[in-house]
Amino acid sequence: ADARFVQRQTEVDAATQQIAETRDELTRQSHEVLAERRKVLDKRSEMERHLTEMREWYRRKLRELAAGRKVDETDMPRLVGESVGIPSPPAVEVPTADPDPGDQHLGELLKSRGLVDEVTLQALWGEAHRQRRTLRQTLLASGALTLYQLALIEGGNLDGLMLGRMRVVDRVRATSKETAYRVFDPSRPGGPTRGVYVLRHLTESEMQDAVRPDEFRQRFATMVQASHPNLANTLEVMEINKRPAALQEWVSGLASADWPPVAATPGVWLKLLADAAKGIHHAHRGGLVHGRLVPESFLLTADGTLKILGFGDPLWLSGGSQTVEPPPAADLRGLGQVAFVWSQLGSRRRGTRPKPLPAELTNVIRRLEIGSEPPMGDVVAIDRPYADAAELLRDLARLTESHPCPTDSWEKLVRFAADNSPDVPQLKASA
Repeated sequence: ADARFVQRQTEVDAATQQIAETRDELTRQSHEVLAERRKVLDKRSEMERHLTEMREWYRRKLRELAAGRKVDETDMPRLVGESVGIPSPPAVEVPTADPDPGDQHLGELLKSRGLVDEVTLQALWGEAHRQRRTLRQTLLASGALTLYQLALIEGGNLDGLMLGRMRVVDRVRATSKETAYRVFDPSRPGGPTRGVYVLRHLTESEMQDAVRPDEFRQRFATMVQASHPNLANTLEVMEINKRPAALQEWVSGLASADWPPVAATPGVWLKLLADAAKGIHHAHRGGLVHGRLVPESFLLTADGTLKILGFGDPLWLSGGSQTVEPPPAADLRGLGQVAFVWSQLGSRRRGTRPKPLPAELTNVIRRLEIGSEPPMGDVVAIDRPYADAAELLRDLARLTESHPCPTDSWEKLVRFAADNSPDVPQLKASA
């Protein structure tokens, strides 16, 4: 009897323990469900806030347009929490006849999406009538909307107008590996581009790879730490729709292959090369190698800043055939070939032969090109290449003392770049 009693007590204790463990597990699961529900509600609240801000953004832009003011993607309202004065459109002569069916449909669509109010819509119809254009043509010609934005609105895809907190202005490029957008970041409304940046978003198909999503995150995170004035910088790495994305500077400038002959002036050439070397040296110190430097990798912006594109991009993302990470020496050889191209820009001047660079500057090209096939068939490379970008910088600093950059020539180059830079930036050079 005692044995049976002990066995029964043991069973009761085990059952009690099991009940306690089950209760604790259910309590834990309940807390997890509540926490997950709070996350969902917070995310929904955030998305609704972004949607409200985005609608306000469009209403403001369209009111500006209806008021006869020039509008583009940099005309953004301030952040939530600040007083935002949305101008009322002036009295406009509205046509007595109804808008044509296409304008009527588009206008009602904009109104139903909460992107325009009735008064502004009437003014926009009147403005389109005055310009003898359709409403669609008026919106696109004004810069208030891009073709991509309008396509999303007409397709009823308002969610596509936002990526996380970003407001999508345009789609710059789409490949099988990533999609690049021009976006407005309401948390970074300042700077030279007034809040407009490039957002690079990994595609869904690349998420199936076991390595690439993490490499994307890690590589661009390294680029965030390696910020430098002469690099196209990455500002932030984030997750959007459960895929990694990188926010980068909106860099617009003139590619070096299109620079005018004045860029071959010794002092100007030397300054350009020194600025390029500064960016390369900083990137190398941060553990980043380009490996594919070509003339299109270098841009001169409207304010006279030389920018290098594509530093740190994973090899598979660039679309090239390389599978092995290049050494830093590859960037010096690539820079040598580009520097030679810059030295020959003077040959574009009609009726004149380009004046060769002084011998000490030509020697810089020779030392950079060691280890690659020289572009100049009559040049014999000297014995010792540059050990690294730091040694190159020291040599260029010494040469700058005897070959200063002429102010008038530099200003002429910068004006040319400002006048001839495309509106849409190159994200990186082709591989």
